[in-house]
Amino acid sequence: MTTETQRCIDDCLNCQATCEATLSYWLASDHSDRDRTRALVLLDCADVCRATAALLLRRSPRYEALCRVCSAICGACAEWCEHFSRDSVMMECAAACRACAEACEVA
Repeated sequence: MTTETQRCIDDCLNCQATCEATLSYWLASDHSDRDRTRALVLLDCADVCRATAALLLRRSPRYEALCRVCSAICGACAEWCEHFSRDSVMMECAAACRACAEACEVA
């Protein structure tokens, strides 16, 4: 396994956990009244990160296609989170999503 692949796996798993925690935070906070449907980008991101890590771990020959999708979804999730720049939890999630998106581009 290459260093880039291991980094992508690690970043995907970190992003998955961060997005799941952020979704719980979002739903429990005052934010949830504003935009529940758009917050589902967090769940989409967590799910695609989990799937991408799984394909990479088993060295699936189809991982490249999912890495492209994962990078795009992570980028969209980061953009959404960055709308809440005064919220440190949302900004932490945005950073995890950006790291994962970048890692998926080179895996």
